[in-house]
Amino acid sequence: MMRCHCRFRMAKWLHGNVVKVVQAIAGVSVHRARWILPLIPILSVSLFCLGLFTNFYLEADRVKLWTPQSSPVIENSQWIESESGFPTKTYPIHVLLHANGEDVVSVEAVDVLFQALSTFQNTQGYENLCGGGGQTTVGHHDHNNASASESESSSSIPECTILGITNFFDDDPNVFRQEVNTQQDLVRAISVYPLLPNGRIVQRGRMFGYRVESNDERNLVLGAQMLKLRLGLPESADTRTFEKLAIRNLLEFRNELILEPVSPFHVEVLSLDSYTNETERAVMNDLPLIPAMILIMFAFSCLVYYKKNQVQSSCLFLGIGAVLTVVFSLLTSFGLLFLIGVPFSSLTAATPFIILGIGLDDSFIITGAYQRTDPSDLIPTRIQNAIHDCGLSILLTTLTTVSAFSLGTMSRVPAMKNFYIYAATCVFVDFIYQISFFVALLYMNEKRKAQRRYDWLFCFKQKSTSSDSTFDDEASGSDFDTTSTAFERKGYKLLRWYCNLLEHYAAIRAGIIVVFITFACVSVYGGSKLRVAFDITSLVPSKSYINSFVSALESYSEQDAYTCTAFFRDVDFSSQVVQSQMNAYIDELVDLPQITSYPPHFWLQDFQNFTHASKNASLSSSTTNSSFEEQLDMFLDNDYYNVLYSNLIVRDTSTNGGGAMTESAVILSLDNIDLKNVRDQVSFLSSQEEISRHFDKTLQSLGVKTKPDRMPFFTFSEDYFMWEFYAVAVEELLLSTIASVLAVAVITFLFIPRISVLCIVMLSVIMIYMDVLGLMYWAGFSINPVTLIAILMSIGLMVDYVLHVVMRCFEHHKQQPIMTTSQENDVPKVHVDMYDCLSTIGISVMIGGASTVLSTIPLAFSTSEIFFSIFVIFFGFVMFSLMHGLIFVPAILASFSFHNDDTKTASEDEDESAQEVVMEEEDSSIRKETTAVTIMLAALHEN
Repeated sequence: MMRCHCRFRMAKWLHGNVVKVVQAIAGVSVHRARWILPLIPILSVSLFCLGLFTNFYLEADRVKLWTPQSSPVIENSQWIESESGFPTKTYPIHVLLHANGEDVVSVEAVDVLFQALSTFQNTQGYENLCGGGGQTTVGHHDHNNASASESESSSSIPECTILGITNFFDDDPNVFRQEVNTQQDLVRAISVYPLLPNGRIVQRGRMFGYRVESNDERNLVLGAQMLKLRLGLPESADTRTFEKLAIRNLLEFRNELILEPVSPFHVEVLSLDSYTNETERAVMNDLPLIPAMILIMFAFSCLVYYKKNQVQSSCLFLGIGAVLTVVFSLLTSFGLLFLIGVPFSSLTAATPFIILGIGLDDSFIITGAYQRTDPSDLIPTRIQNAIHDCGLSILLTTLTTVSAFSLGTMSRVPAMKNFYIYAATCVFVDFIYQISFFVALLYMNEKRKAQRRYDWLFCFKQKSTSSDSTFDDEASGSDFDTTSTAFERKGYKLLRWYCNLLEHYAAIRAGIIVVFITFACVSVYGGSKLRVAFDITSLVPSKSYINSFVSALESYSEQDAYTCTAFFRDVDFSSQVVQSQMNAYIDELVDLPQITSYPPHFWLQDFQNFTHASKNASLSSSTTNSSFEEQLDMFLDNDYYNVLYSNLIVRDTSTNGGGAMTESAVILSLDNIDLKNVRDQVSFLSSQEEISRHFDKTLQSLGVKTKPDRMPFFTFSEDYFMWEFYAVAVEELLLSTIASVLAVAVITFLFIPRISVLCIVMLSVIMIYMDVLGLMYWAGFSINPVTLIAILMSIGLMVDYVLHVVMRCFEHHKQQPIMTTSQENDVPKVHVDMYDCLSTIGISVMIGGASTVLSTIPLAFSTSEIFFSIFVIFFGFVMFSLMHGLIFVPAILASFSFHNDDTKTASEDEDESAQEVVMEEEDSSIRKETTAVTIMLAALHEN
């Protein structure tokens, strides 16, 4: 029994102290209104500019954004690039030529491809980057995207590499024009197989798209839907600059080709930095949507606050101020986060659209609470009473939202973590500005009314009449009735009609509950069908050249199978135990269902075969008595093996001779992984990691010395970065959802310690959550970083409207009814509290929901799909939240009795009633003292 007392006393204590703090801030804001109004804009703009021009950083690298932190893939990648001795990978520029599915094996098509190659080679800086004109041989092995046959010994001189159909003509357009005059000449030249005259291996899959080959022994290439060209840039300080210039020139050539009416050919280009550059461009292209969204909010807010009476009723000044309050909170938050170095990305660019919508909710609720106060009271008194009425409600919804966002900052995905940091900071700062800056605006607006000044032209006063020749600056200038709009009056009638339906028709109450629960169950089915997928092109503008490249590649070419590279390090390669374990490691990887064939080129297999074959040759004695390093020297002296493995074997060059082997690698083809099947990709990622850990333990058990804290055998692929996100996406969704829901439940129960309230709120949150998942499925969305953030954000925001309504109905302090006697006669007595709840907070909730929807409408016009997804999800969650808060929750309250859900004895009821009276008297006394002090300070300030 005492437990009920304790939790209610704690809630009372929280209510009292929280409201006192909020009222104190509001009181200071009223007292210092003339200082706060200019100070906050100056502070916010200064912070934003300081952060923008000092420590602002736009992060667009997809690896840094989407790969989970502490991922072994990141550590392995850093080792390959920084510590290992493998040749530096080249930075590729891909050029595709197609004719919308028509055959491109023609003299004209190849000539166009040579023109594209000339455009690349004529780019400023090419000679310096490529060593005096460039050596167009295939070198600088790419461990993931190239086959072992591409490897050649690295040179100290930088070189640009070329792989494509131009290799048949030594990459020289003059040779092409001399040798090819007819279609037959071209077919004969490009059908050389399997080796080019210079000894390089022909890779038709990387030179042609879908192709037609003859069925005879000549295996001629008779036709193809696409020609491919891969241009590799060596790593240097000038590579990225040259890459941008080369892409710009190739795009200009592409556009010129499009404008030629007689040319059927199309050229598509893509570089390693294309995604980064185009993502940055998407952010810049969407920046104009922010002022458009602000203008929409200005228009909506002015529409809400506008009345015909320009002096006593209209509040356009306050409406503009409400939008500015949120804008200044965004500038302050962004400026602070820029200063401390939190990266900005395309996802965080969506923050202003969301915060501006939900930030206005508090303004409308504060204004609505002020309108419900006694018009005969002084302005500071009315403001204090308004804050006492709604302060706890807006604080509670702010806490739930901030807690949900704060829990999101624990995400291991950097892009999501940064987004939650921005969102949580913006929501908190907006709350502070609402009870300070906006309250100061409200005070000055009411003073304007009291002084009979016009809304827009507040420098001019309305002419005084004999009846109002004297007035008090602190007296109220308006009352609730005169400021009600036609929309509000219609809303009151609608809510009264709905309350009557709930009272008189039990079938309607039951029907509403059944419909909502049934829809949630159907949504559960849809949500269970959601799949994890992420199309990186959704981050770039819809008309980006990347989309054209990807579309052409998918339409006119076979998809290259995924590849991964198995690395061996930190072991004695001359040890027979180590060699046996290396073979076993490759065997176990090949046994995985995602790999169907043994790697065609594994240096250890060829090395063992080489040494075994040498036993019966003339070199048998020397081979038998030679050390492992000497045998390796002889192995690599073979031209064939040198071409295959020189870039896959790293040796210690600090010793004499060839040196001891320190690292080696082998390339495997993941030919049985569906390119669009995330489950296959995640399954292979976890399986290969498990195998690597197993062999790490096996080597240790065999006494093989390895370096601690890193695995001696591991696999790596550039694709692993995104697969790592796929692997944690569902886990992130589940853990963040559970944590956010629990946080909302705890905060709700602390402030409203009723089991019934907790049940209503949690039921609504779960149903809204299911509804949003179902909407995603029906809209064709998948679980990806964008939708994941929108879902998790919804948990903190979707509860707001429900909490406002429930808090109003279950508040401890009894509110004065706003209904007239005639209105009370129309509403059954048992539901007077519900009508009072809906007619007070309901209108503000409806207006707040409308502002949230309007703020995200510009996202529908974004140049990238990412913002459109956010728009659809937010539109859904706002509509579902409004329907639950204004329709479902009242139906539940009308169907069941919740006000006496906490069982107490009669004596406990009397004790609690007495305590409530005492606390109410104390609160009333405190409010009077606070108001008196505020009025006195304001008067002194005026004097």
